[in-house]
Amino acid sequence: MKIATILFTYNRPEHTKLVLDSLKNNDQLPEKLFIFHDGMKDGTDVDKWNQVENIIHDVKWCDTEIISNKNNKGLSDSIVDGVNYVFNYFDAVIVLEDDCVTHHLFMDYMNAALEKYKDKKQVFSIGASSEEVMVPPNGCDAYFGGRIESWGWGTWKDRWQFFKRDYRIVARIKQDDSLYEWCQIWGQDLEATLIGNVQGKTDSWAAFWALSVIQERGLCLEAYRSLVKNIGLDGTGVHCGVAKDGRELLPDSVDSFVLPDVVEVVPNYKEVFADYYPWVDPVIREKYYRDFLSKWVEVTLQHGSIEEWLCKKNISRIGIWGTGKICDLLIDSFSNSIKVTSVIESHPISEDYKGIPVVVPEAISNELDAVLVIPGYDLERIKSKVSQQIRCKIIPIDKVVDRP
Repeated sequence: MKIATILFTYNRPEHTKLVLDSLKNNDQLPEKLFIFHDGMKDGTDVDKWNQVENIIHDVKWCDTEIISNKNNKGLSDSIVDGVNYVFNYFDAVIVLEDDCVTHHLFMDYMNAALEKYKDKKQVFSIGASSEEVMVPPNGCDAYFGGRIESWGWGTWKDRWQFFKRDYRIVARIKQDDSLYEWCQIWGQDLEATLIGNVQGKTDSWAAFWALSVIQERGLCLEAYRSLVKNIGLDGTGVHCGVAKDGRELLPDSVDSFVLPDVVEVVPNYKEVFADYYPWVDPVIREKYYRDFLSKWVEVTLQHGSIEEWLCKKNISRIGIWGTGKICDLLIDSFSNSIKVTSVIESHPISEDYKGIPVVVPEAISNELDAVLVIPGYDLERIKSKVSQQIRCKIIPIDKVVDRP
């Protein structure tokens, strides 16, 4: 089987060099490396774009084909067009972006998995990244789930033929109760991403690929410990802000891996992944926030501030569950009477928020008097995440203003 490796680049020379250096230092080099360099758009740093051009043309350590676009396609079109192009000549692909630094076993892992599962048609995608979920061990270094990875991934030509950028796919999935239940586990967030595409807030190819795989009930290999480190969460990327890659990385000292022989979804997947891809209908979410803000103004005028209400309840040390504009308003409205000691998120992407420590639910302090939950529409889901040992009150933010 002929397997090609693809790298997508744009205008980040430092990142690109680190990714190429990591590939060069892999135990196994690419059979052929295709590099797609997206063209400049208005406002592009010409010097950095040219630096990337020089770096990719300097690759001499493997068979390479470079396609530099004159016009800017954007990440989504670049990836889809690039993968389609390579599948004219190869049976399978390994795909990287310019911020994915690889472990020295990355190419071994990807090639071995693509070969091992090439005839297992229920396997649609190979992922080299891990997820921030405690997946039950299976005696191997990878397991099967229902969600594709986009930080270092691979697939086969016959599986990629199912990929379609079709905005009606969610509606079709919803027509099948069993399939929609599968989608609720592996893709609750994807409909919101498609809405973001329509609104121009996102430009995601991965959401379509994920939904295409979900529609076919395809399985995806995922690593327990990531063989890819994302270095692009530093504010330099077009689609990522400043955050941290919280995935557990495979140590450099590891020099072997074991792939599962049996192709089956991870046991207890409903419980393990039930809260990992959360999504709530934007209409419900926006109505909840709109109603809350309206009550906040009304109650503040008639009965005093949220801070006064909390003080009357002998609440002075709080955590806030969820970030965003309402969290900002709350923090800014409190004086010395209320101390916000932590912001709580299920899957934090940074260590602090507005100078306040960000913690996971398991790390909620017993010294808190209460946790104010901003996404109150998810209260039952949130309560299930909070340890029974925590003695503080869990209060949805709408209930704070829903008072006489």
